[in-house]
Amino acid sequence: MKTFCSLLFIFIASSYCFSQGDSIPASGSDPAVTATSGEINSTAAWEAFNRGETKKTANKLDLAIAEFDKAIEINPDFYQAAISRGGAKFLKYDFQGALSDYDMAIQVIEKLTQTFSTRSEIKNVLGDTKGSVEELDALNKLKPYLSEAYYRRGSVKKFLSNKDGSCADFNKAMEMGYPK
Repeated sequence: MKTFCSLLFIFIASSYCFSQGDSIPASGSDPAVTATSGEINSTAAWEAFNRGETKKTANKLDLAIAEFDKAIEINPDFYQAAISRGGAKFLKYDFQGALSDYDMAIQVIEKLTQTFSTRSEIKNVLGDTKGSVEELDALNKLKPYLSEAYYRRGSVKKFLSNKDGSCADFNKAMEMGYPK
């Protein structure tokens, strides 16, 4: 029971912090995602994501995971769905599955972060200061998701008795300002 309460507390705390950020668009208008590709901004992926969030809130975890799977199938770079699917797996005590989802989210977000940073530098060299700033704004919108993914991955590592890995991820999340 103590382990369950600890799991529940960590999940609720991290979900609360996640919900305090930008609201999740019903039709997929996240500027950080929009800047990379129209396909990533798929309405169908966001609809599946929103259905998954609703099912997760109703504690229908298997159905939630299936919806997050659909969202990720439509858009393999849908880091928000990977984070939420990891949360649902965490609640089901599928720690390896949750860890895999958080690893995926971190990889995608770090790739996008590098892309926005490089695009900003290029636009700055080309004299497009406004465009450079827009790329940096998009990059900054990714940081809360990345810090959340590190925090959640650290939580999973804690339950897998990986003290060093857990501490490293928690420290990385805190360096990035998690929770906000």
